[in-house]
Amino acid sequence: MKRATLAFILALIVTFFATGCNTKNMTKEQAKVILDDLLPKSINVYSVLWNNTMDLKSYDVPPEDGYYEIIDEKYDSIADLKAFVEEAFSPEFAKTEFYAHAFESTDISDPIYVERDGKLFGILGGVGIAIKWNTDEIEIIEQTKERVTLNVGCSYWEEKEIHEIVLVMVQGEWRLASRTV
Repeated sequence: MKRATLAFILALIVTFFATGCNTKNMTKEQAKVILDDLLPKSINVYSVLWNNTMDLKSYDVPPEDGYYEIIDEKYDSIADLKAFVEEAFSPEFAKTEFYAHAFESTDISDPIYVERDGKLFGILGGVGIAIKWNTDEIEIIEQTKERVTLNVGCSYWEEKEIHEIVLVMVQGEWRLASRTV
């Protein structure tokens, strides 16, 4: 009987510690650690997708259709680009913010990236990114165990601002679910 009771108590303790991280409120310190990881990744996502900062094949004459072959060893396919995006952003946010414009044709534009004969191609971009995050300035606005809304200090060029950031839990990890530029 004592062993069963001891085993039951041990199981309760293990369960408490295993699930406790997702049921407690996030602190500013925890938010800072998460944002210090995700915000630089998000800036890289915008740089790669909108500026096409990947290695491109050199051509004597630019391609007629504007699509350059991407020879960057990190990205061989659109699936590789999507996996890269989802290291920082939730899949749901990525679909609306990035995928529709980057990978699909619309009435007003062609996609930025296409696959042809097993190779990845992209058009040249040119959107500058001039944001600096100050994760020492964090205010937690609201939170549940699956979603946290924060106000975070930042500056565009030299103008200081407060920007709302939304974090969502995706398969046990926090991901961004709002714009970061």
